[in-house]
Amino acid sequence: MRKLAMFGLLIFSAAACVTLDAQWRIDENPALGSEPRTPVSVLGVLRDGRFNEKYWADLEPALKDALGGGSCELGFVERLEDEDQALYARTDAETRDNGITKSAFEPFAQRARGQAIIAFTIYGHAAKRSTRPSLHAQATAATVGTPQRRRGRMSSDKSARTSEPEDAIDLAMTLYSVQRHEVLAKLSLHYTGTNADDALQAFATRLKTLLPGASCAGWKWAPSAAGGS
Repeated sequence: MRKLAMFGLLIFSAAACVTLDAQWRIDENPALGSEPRTPVSVLGVLRDGRFNEKYWADLEPALKDALGGGSCELGFVERLEDEDQALYARTDAETRDNGITKSAFEPFAQRARGQAIIAFTIYGHAAKRSTRPSLHAQATAATVGTPQRRRGRMSSDKSARTSEPEDAIDLAMTLYSVQRHEVLAKLSLHYTGTNADDALQAFATRLKTLLPGASCAGWKWAPSAAGGS
């Protein structure tokens, strides 16, 4: 894993930005800048190392506008377990141990209807309330292009942690190219403010900038007994 991280140092450019309550990181693969990013197929939401559909139910209202305003079908759901139990179990084990990685996306490329696959990671919880100013206002005022850009490795998305969660929320989005089988971009937020909804709104603002005109596409499923697909 360490050797792979060093290789990533050569191919990814990164932008970092710090506000009062938030630390942002935006990683993009410069070699794939012209690759299509939309429509996207949403794989799911990983929280504390596990996928769960209810996490997307919590996250989707905040991100709906950034993803075109429609409903987004998930790829890692019970239906996948019914169709391909081995893939379901393998993905569950890999993401639990390593988080969202390129290898976790690869088996889903042929299943996705979108040009890209997107997955989200959540870790931690908001701190107790204080009088800190709104993060959403800070994110709206700051543009994605303003952080100082530097060469850097793709930040780790490993969700299995050894320490107890601090009073902070970590949100991450990873975008994977179906055609090129490579990670296109990653957006990460470390939020130490007191309002989880505020963090989600700020994250959605940045996501919309990274994915202009985005929309959701579903997944290719085996025909059901009722004749559906």
